[in-house]
Amino acid sequence: MSRSIVVSSFILSCFALLVLIPSAEAASYKKKDGTIVDPIMKTAASGGGHHPYSGTNLEPWASVPGVVLNNAWLDHADLNHADLIGAHMNWTWLQDASLQSANLQHAALNIAVLHRVDFRGANLTHAGMMRSDLSNAIFHGATGHPQFFAVDAHRYRRDDRRRRYHGR
Repeated sequence: MSRSIVVSSFILSCFALLVLIPSAEAASYKKKDGTIVDPIMKTAASGGGHHPYSGTNLEPWASVPGVVLNNAWLDHADLNHADLIGAHMNWTWLQDASLQSANLQHAALNIAVLHRVDFRGANLTHAGMMRSDLSNAIFHGATGHPQFFAVDAHRYRRDDRRRRYHGR
């Protein structure tokens, strides 16, 4: 086989791969005000830039069990009714997000910023929230027993109207 045929075949194969195999596109998330953030970004502490997650877009009713969103910047995210069973969301920034009626069973939200997150009606069975900032988070009607860091357990108070984590 001549060298020009081999080179032509190689170039044609590379072109076919580029055209026929779609590239992975970054995922987006929906904010509470309806705006779409595309792509999802990484937290500044993890170096910033685009987050590598390229699966289903994050929005209300999204079904993404086991999703890996460690170090994601999801400020003001609207994840109401989302299926986040077993999600890995450690070191994630979710400040002012809404996770009403979301399923967070066995989700890992450790060392995360969950300031003012609305967990009303969420399933938090065995969700890990160790060493997370839960100041002013709302837990009214949430079910399950999330796992907090032992030192912070005394700051979690339940009353008849709402369950809220009380920061310092």
